[in-house]
Amino acid sequence: MKRHEDDMMNYDENGYYTDEKPQTDNNSSSLIKKIIGILVVLYFFATIFYMFRLSQTEGNDYKIIISFVQLFAVFGILGLISSAVKKHKLDIACLVMTVISISAILAIFAYRNGSDDIKKVLIKIGLCLFFMIFIVIGIVVIIADFRGSKGNAERCTIFVTATCVDVSTSTTRVNGRITKIYYNPTYEYTYEGETYKSYINNINEIREKNMNYDIMIDPDDPKVIYEPARVNSHFFAIIFGLMFVAMPLAMMITMLIII
Repeated sequence: MKRHEDDMMNYDENGYYTDEKPQTDNNSSSLIKKIIGILVVLYFFATIFYMFRLSQTEGNDYKIIISFVQLFAVFGILGLISSAVKKHKLDIACLVMTVISISAILAIFAYRNGSDDIKKVLIKIGLCLFFMIFIVIGIVVIIADFRGSKGNAERCTIFVTATCVDVSTSTTRVNGRITKIYYNPTYEYTYEGETYKSYINNINEIREKNMNYDIMIDPDDPKVIYEPARVNSHFFAIIFGLMFVAMPLAMMITMLIII
C-alpha cells in the first residue's frame, strides 16, 4: 500500500515511511545501564575495602577469601540476569562462574567447620577442580581452533573489495632453506557505510600493500573475514592445548596418589 499514487516507497501498517519512523527513546535504558555500572564498581571497591579492613585483624582469613569469591558469584548472577532481561541465550560463562563461586563458598564453610577427613576430601576436590580448569582450557583451545577455521568459511558469505594496507610474511624452512612463504595482510574495506580493518594470516598467494583484493566477510560480524587462499595450521593450537591437558592431568593423578 502507498500513501500517494506516485509514491515509490510503501509505508508500514502505522502509516510511517521507513525513514520517518519514530525513534525509540533509549535515554532511560542508557541511564539505567550507567547507574547499574556505577553501582557494580562501587560494590567492587566496597568489597576490596572490606577485605582490607578484615586483614587488619587476625583470624579473618576465611572471611577475606569468601569476600573475594563472592564477587565472582555476584558478577555471574548479574550476567545471568542481564541475559534474561535482554532475552539472549543463556550465558554459559556466567552460569559456570556463578556455580563455581557458590560451590567454593560452601566448600570454605565446610572446610572451616568440618572434621579432618572432610578437610582432606575438600582439599582433593579443590585441587582437582583447579587442574580441571587448565584441562578444559586446553580442550577449548583445540576445539575452537578447528571450529573457527571451518566456521569462517560458512559464515562469510559476502564478497567485498578490500585494500591491503599492511602486509608481513612468514616462512617455513627445511634444513635452513625456505620452502614456503606465507603472507599476513591487514585489509581495509567498507561494508554498509562502515569501514573495517581486519588481519588474516597464512595466505599462500602474493599480497602487496595498497593493492585491492576480493575477500569474503561475515554479514553479521563484518570484522570476521575469510580467504580461500588461507592455509589452516592447527599445529600451535594442538601443541598448546595438549600441554594444558597433559601437564595438569599428570599433576592431578600424582596428587591423588600422594594425598
